[in-house]
Parts: sequence; C-alpha cells; structure tokens
Amino acid sequence: MRKEGYDPEYGARPLKRAIQKNIEDRLSEELLRGTVKVGDTVVIGTKAGELTVQVKEKKAPVAKKKVTTTKAKPKAKPKTKAAEKE
Repeated sequence: MRKEGYDPEYGARPLKRAIQKNIEDRLSEELLRGTVKVGDTVVIGTKAGELTVQVKEKKAPVAKKKVTTTKAKPKAKPKTKAAEKE
C-alpha cells in the first residue's frame, strides 16, 4: 500500500484512495459478513504482502455484585437516674 499510496508527482494524495480501496472496502466486507461487531477491536496488518484483518471481540462486562447494606438501628441511650426521675 505504501507503493500504491505514493506518487512523486502527487505526493501522498493517492494514499486516501489506497486506504479506501484496501482497508475500508475490506472492513466493510467483514462487517457485512458479521465477522466484526459493534465494540470489537480490529487490527489491520500485512503478511507476505497481503492485508490481514484480526478481530478481537469485545469482552462482556463483568457483572458487579450489588452490595446492599442495611442501616443499623441506633442503640437506645441508657437511661440515667436523672431521666428516670422526670
């Protein structure tokens, strides 16, 4: 893609077309096949001059246990002799 995306006369302008042709089209195909789903991570690379697409599926969120606490009832104040007389 480096060779395809560069032209001495136009500089790196052809790079956009190369990205569209090689990466966006391939990624669109993978989306249509269902290989890539929302939230997945896609790693684009090359191997032996060919474009590779590696999909890392989104991990399901770990369910957090809901911790419930109960409020402790306030302890009754001990009665004093002065309170008893009233």
